[in-house]
Amino acid sequence: MSNIQNLKEVTLSVRGMSRFGNGGMKLIESVIFKNYKGFKELYLDNMQAITLIAGKNNAGKSSLLEGIFLFMDHSSPESFLKINAFRGAPVTSVSVRMWEPLFYNFCTDQPMTIEVKGKKIAGELSYRKDDTFVPINTEQIPPEQMNAFINSAKSSYTLEYQYKSNDYNEKGHFSIGSGGILRNVMTSLPGNRVQPMAFTQYLNSRLIWNDSAIVDWYGQLELQGMKKEVVDALRAIDDRISDISTISSDGMVQLYVNISGSLIPLKLAGDGMYRLLYLVMALLAHPGSLLLVDEIENGFHHSMYTKLWELLAKISKKSDCQIIATTHSYECIAASVEGMKNAGRTKDFCLSRLECAEGIGKSYNYTSDLLEHAINSDLEVR
Repeated sequence: MSNIQNLKEVTLSVRGMSRFGNGGMKLIESVIFKNYKGFKELYLDNMQAITLIAGKNNAGKSSLLEGIFLFMDHSSPESFLKINAFRGAPVTSVSVRMWEPLFYNFCTDQPMTIEVKGKKIAGELSYRKDDTFVPINTEQIPPEQMNAFINSAKSSYTLEYQYKSNDYNEKGHFSIGSGGILRNVMTSLPGNRVQPMAFTQYLNSRLIWNDSAIVDWYGQLELQGMKKEVVDALRAIDDRISDISTISSDGMVQLYVNISGSLIPLKLAGDGMYRLLYLVMALLAHPGSLLLVDEIENGFHHSMYTKLWELLAKISKKSDCQIIATTHSYECIAASVEGMKNAGRTKDFCLSRLECAEGIGKSYNYTSDLLEHAINSDLEVR
């Protein structure tokens, strides 16, 4: 059971396997949404290891990232809390505000589906309103929580979900009660085990970044002998940086950067530096993972964009990760072309421009070469 009153317990990432094996950079190649948020239907294909999403306001860029995250985190009771947290929505125990916003036009009469295809990940997730469900006692619901589940199901309704991936399948229900979100699930694996998903991290400018996570990630990387790579990444912003240290003071553990011989807490060294370090370490500490970044340009001066893309391209290749990001910035898009060139990853990159009219989403894909031609011709690609 998840306590919906305490968002501090919500980690805005998917816990799961950290590596899918060599060659897994393009975990996701296409996504299909039906009756999801602002999309009655959307089909996005030809996604690359690094995919940048552009489009006008309300085209569905953030919703696209959130839908992919929901797919990866679907079996977690906290998944709905996380999606709400991405938008800064208030915590609620009312189903109409918790999961109905996930459905097109808030209508739960039709199921909402998210289908993902890729070499390493392929599956279909669906949700639908179920006001007839009566839970049975299972190992997933302790006896002391059973009455709460039954009462909340009667007073409101449950949300049924199904997930299918090759021979594996899950079927379950979510219900909201005064104590939190409850999950009842049955899977096709022995012992009713849930199949783990790839580690997925979602980042945007609204979130309070997880300081303890960044300290833990840095410790892991230092133990693996990868400290120099982290320091070198920060030097792209400030070449006066010579070292990063973990220092405990007054019961608090923080990262400090050495700038021209002075130790400065990382949080005080600038938002751009902290954001870059978070992105870099999310990739390095989780090989084979998926990184979703909404408005990737936030926190960075435009003069930094080319170097940012070059760094992320090189590090994601080394860590065998996929990056899907959104942007509103023409300068960021133009810089992505140069950054991919510098990293030697033009074939692993694309820009998808989203449009949505009356619920029908369309995407227009630009390869790196086509995007460069469009930019040189002063064409609008945002």
